[in-house]
Amino acid sequence: MRVMLVGTELCPLERGAGGLENLVVGWANELSLTHDVLLASAQPTSVSELQVEVFRSPSELGEIANSQDVDCVVLNNRPQWAHYLPCPSVGVFHNDRPAWSTPDFDAEDLSAVQNALSYLHRKSAVSAYLANKLTADCHSEFAVTTPFVDVEFLSPLTVEKKWSVLYSGRLLWKKGIAEVLALAADPQMATTTIAITNFLMPWGEPTAEHREIHAAVAQLPNVVLIDPPSSRKEMAAVLASAQVVIVPSQWQEPFGLVALESVAVGTPVVISGTGGLREAAGECGIVADFTNASAAAAVVLNAAGDGVCDEQRRADHLARFTRKASTEKLAQLLADVFDERTSS
Repeated sequence: MRVMLVGTELCPLERGAGGLENLVVGWANELSLTHDVLLASAQPTSVSELQVEVFRSPSELGEIANSQDVDCVVLNNRPQWAHYLPCPSVGVFHNDRPAWSTPDFDAEDLSAVQNALSYLHRKSAVSAYLANKLTADCHSEFAVTTPFVDVEFLSPLTVEKKWSVLYSGRLLWKKGIAEVLALAADPQMATTTIAITNFLMPWGEPTAEHREIHAAVAQLPNVVLIDPPSSRKEMAAVLASAQVVIVPSQWQEPFGLVALESVAVGTPVVISGTGGLREAAGECGIVADFTNASAAAAVVLNAAGDGVCDEQRRADHLARFTRKASTEKLAQLLADVFDERTSS
C-alpha cells in the first residue's frame, strides 16, 4: 500500500518541531518498514530519508495524491481536506475541534465538521480522553492512536540538575502560565527557581500574548525564561535537568506529551490532571490543584524531594508508548481501509 502522511499549513514536517509534526515524521519512518510511504508538507522540510512533496493548497494536495498513485492518505487535524482527495483517507486528531479551523473552515460549526468527517474512512485521536470527547461531540466513532516517546528520551542521560522546577510547554495562558506565576509568588517558593521555556512555536515572533507573559515573568525574581530546546535530544536533556517538571494546564489537554516525556527521562512530574494528562503521565504523574497556589507549592516541593516514580511502574507505562506500538495502531486503521476497499 502506498501511503501519504500529511502535515498542516502551520509548520513544516520536521523532527523536533511541534508535537504533531514530530509524530507524523516518526509514524512515516516506522510505516516505511512495511509500506511505501511519502510525506506531504505545506512548507519545505529537511527530512531526507523519505520522499517529501510540498503542497500549497488542499487542491494541490489532491493532485499530488493522484499523480503519486497514493492508495490512502493520513490527514492530521484537517478533515476538511479529505474531499479533495482521489483516494481513501484516515484522519488523526491531535487536538479538539477549534484547532482544526482554517480561514475557510470553521470547526466550531458542527454541521460543517460532520460533513468533513464523512469523507474520512477512519478517524482516530491521540488519547482515549480526546477520542471519547470527539465521538460524543461529533456523533461519529473515533479510535485511539497513541503518541510515542522518542528514543532520545529513553536513552540513559547524565545531566546536572540545573532547575528546581521546570515548565516546558507552549507559552500560552491556557497552558497554565498564570498558575505557574502564582506558584512562584507563593512564600513557600521564595528560594525556589522556576524555569519557563520561551516556546513560541508555531509563531515565529512573539505575539501580544507572549509579550504580556514576558512582562509578567519579569516581575518575579525567582522565574527565568530559558531558550526552547532546538532538538529532541536537547529537549530530553532539559527535562532531565529539572528536579521536577510541572504541567499546570487549565484547559482540557488532548494528551500531554511533556508529561509523558518527563516520565521517560525519570523526572518527577506534577500535573493538573485535565483532559488526557492522566493518560500521558500514568501512575507516575502527581496531581495537584494549581488553582490553589499554596497547596500546589506543597505538592511540587515534595515531588522535587521525593517524587521519583517506581521503576517497574515507569517501565510498564512507557511500554505502551513505543514508536512501534503507536505506529501499529495507525497501521491497523490503514489495513481496515484497505480491506474495506478490496472487499467492496
